[in-house]
Amino acid sequence: MGMLIAYLLGILTASKPKDPPTDHTNYPSKRPHEQSQVDRPLSVMCIPPPESDEERANQKKNERRKTIKFWVEIASAIILLGYLGVTILIWCATKQAIQSAEKTSRREQRAWLSIKKAQLIPSSSPLGVSTRTGIALYLLNTGKTPAVEKWSRGAINIGSEPPPESSYINPKQTEQSLSIVPVGDVGNWDQIINPTLPNEQISAFYSINKPEETRRLYVHATIHYKDVFGCEHFTEVCMYHRVTDPPDSFAFCDHFNSIDPTTDKECH
Repeated sequence: MGMLIAYLLGILTASKPKDPPTDHTNYPSKRPHEQSQVDRPLSVMCIPPPESDEERANQKKNERRKTIKFWVEIASAIILLGYLGVTILIWCATKQAIQSAEKTSRREQRAWLSIKKAQLIPSSSPLGVSTRTGIALYLLNTGKTPAVEKWSRGAINIGSEPPPESSYINPKQTEQSLSIVPVGDVGNWDQIINPTLPNEQISAFYSINKPEETRRLYVHATIHYKDVFGCEHFTEVCMYHRVTDPPDSFAFCDHFNSIDPTTDKECH
């Protein structure tokens, strides 16, 4: 029994930890190569388990679905762009058809002024005495709507050729009369207010013994007007009066007779 107690005391004495040094000296830690294998961290590698056939099949299905979805989106975008292009083309064609219909309607409904005849008329002075002679043009509106804001300018001469447009004399602001020409043959006379010829020159025109083709009384004028849509138009006329003709007899020149073409430009 005593031997057993002594044996246990010996074991306890051997396992008691040693006291740390009292001089508080810091001993360096062991270097990495001096550390034991137990003191180092352990690296752990996780090896995933191998995929089963079902998982690989599902993965292929998902990849196939993503591919199909990508190409379906591309095809949808192309179809959408094509539909958008067709819609734009239809819109442009519809707009052009509407504009064409509007222009056709305007051409059919607009005013068309032409000159039917002309005649010599006396031009009275402020005192009521006729000292000059002018020319009046008979206007005919063959359109379907009235001509508005009508005014005219022109030139008159005696000779063998009509006066050019550069010789036009514009009427004074006080002489201009913006008038309306109704539809049809309603006896609308338009007097070329300026210029006129002195009566002495008219008398000389009849008395001078010269060849007829060299002493004709010419009038070259332009009638300006607007239609009810606000578009500006003009009618150019050139006529001549011969010595042997009565005062209300005029013939048309070989040129300088035109009506403005209907243009496709829009009027505002």
